Amino acid sequence: MVRFAVLLFVLGLSQAVRSQSWKGVDASFLPEMLYDGVLYRDQEGAEIESPRQWMAEQGVDLVRLRVWH
Repeated sequence: MVRFAVLLFVLGLSQAVRSQSWKGVDASFLPEMLYDGVLYRDQEGAEIESPRQWMAEQGVDLVRLRVWH
């Protein structure tokens, strides 16, 4: 009975992990692009004033930042 309960628990965890979704961006060049005057626009074509804020509003979970010396 304990084995069965453990098996059900493990199967439940595997389904919970499988159902998670992540949104991520590589924002390494974002400061350089903003400095160069690149305009970011949303799906409707409206200019995005703060790309970082917009990404947060869109539900971005992960950010990749590469650092160069």
